[in-house]
Amino acid sequence: MSTEREVIICPSCGARYDTTQYRCPYCGTLTPDGAETEYMDGMEQIKDEMEEMPEKELANGKTILKSQLKRVLIYFIGLLTALGILYAVCRAMDDSNKMKVKEEIINEIGRSQTEYEEVQEGI
Repeated sequence: MSTEREVIICPSCGARYDTTQYRCPYCGTLTPDGAETEYMDGMEQIKDEMEEMPEKELANGKTILKSQLKRVLIYFIGLLTALGILYAVCRAMDDSNKMKVKEEIINEIGRSQTEYEEVQEGI
């Protein structure tokens, strides 16, 4: 029975090492089997991340949507408040203008009445 083990000669540094290792213990160069294993592990990790991604993005999307909805609602309430204040100010100005016009008419009528009476007295 032979106890010889298979060895690999590293293409980068020329060192000899056991075939069960995926990297050269001296310089770290990957063997073809080691490169394949590392590649497949990476692909498996990407697959797992992609399977989890929709759940994470959905949860994140809901949070973002709630935040934006709150912001829009606050802006809308602010806009309604501003419009209400503007309406009240316009009504007050309109009422004030109406009062001024009424006063002017009353004053004009009063003057006219006074002038009429003066003219009547002079006759």
